[in-house]
Amino acid sequence: MDVFEVIVMKLKNGRKMYLKAGIGESCEWTLDRDEAIWFETEKEAKEFAQSYFKNFKDWLVESFFFNIQEYV
Repeated sequence: MDVFEVIVMKLKNGRKMYLKAGIGESCEWTLDRDEAIWFETEKEAKEFAQSYFKNFKDWLVESFFFNIQEYV
């Protein structure tokens, strides 16, 4: 089992949106964590978010476990 990090925005209704790659160098939000950009370390995710978002600060990094055996 591996641990990955994703960039998350929590909505007022309690749902989460995950940052995913868009067209070119842009990013978009999705409700599906599987579509999100997965980072190997928290540091890597934070550095990406800090460089990507200039004024938006309402994001956080969340860890999750992924077991490849469940998808084989």
